[in-house]
Parts: sequence; C-alpha cells; structure tokens
Amino acid sequence: MPGILFFLLTVALGYGAAVLQTRLRLPLLIPLVLATATWAAWDSTRIRIREYKSGIALSPVALWIGIVMLWLIGLPWYLTVRYRISQGTQPRAVPRPAQ
Repeated sequence: MPGILFFLLTVALGYGAAVLQTRLRLPLLIPLVLATATWAAWDSTRIRIREYKSGIALSPVALWIGIVMLWLIGLPWYLTVRYRISQGTQPRAVPRPAQ
C-alpha cells in the first residue's frame, strides 16, 4: 500500500513541477529529479540500504543514476523500501560467508 501512495506522491510532485515550470518559465523538473536522486543516494548510506534484501539495495552512485534515469519508478520504489526499513518490516540480506 505505501508503494502506491509514494507513486502517486511522485506523480503529483512531477506534475506540480511541470505546471510551475510552464507558468514561471523556470526549469524546475530537472532540478527536482536531480535533487531527489541526490537525497536518496545520500539517505541510502545513512539507512544502510545495502544491508537489506531488495532490488534497489545498490551503491549510492548506482542508485542515483537509476533514480535519475527512471525517476517515476525509482523514487517511489526507494521510498517504499525506506518506509519498510523504518517500520522494521524489510527483511535483511543474508550475509555472505567470508572467503
């Protein structure tokens, strides 16, 4: 359920930025995408997302690139995993044995 809400929030945020961009004649959508991707990359290190089982448990650089390239999918996915981590419902990744 939070995934749908985060997707709708992202769509509304993007739509609002696009509308303001046309009315104010200022570029807002690209800075919004870059800012949210940068925040997610920084935040992912803070919450240690790579310690959890998820398809989005990437390095900060890979996460940033993924969110910039597919913002409408990447940001809600990240927010959903972040929410589950904060609630304690996201399963942890199985540690790899030392070689």
